[in-house]
Amino acid sequence: ATLIGAGPIGVEALFLLTPSFFEQDPEGLSLDPGLIRVRNSRVLALMGNVVIAAPRGWNEYGLRPFLSGGLGLLRTNG
Repeated sequence: ATLIGAGPIGVEALFLLTPSFFEQDPEGLSLDPGLIRVRNSRVLALMGNVVIAAPRGWNEYGLRPFLSGGLGLLRTNG
């Protein structure tokens, strides 16, 4: 989600948690019966950015060029 008002500064954030990301469907096809099965897995993503955009009043059509930069964390367990 991005929050930016009429001014040039805004913030953007992302949170994502995906349980059972690496788990295989027990009914699915397996090419090799000796493969290790993953029983518990998840993926977590946390990211935050600062957004610098052209002020809203600079363009009559509502288009706002912007720059965005930040940090993030991507973690897997499985």
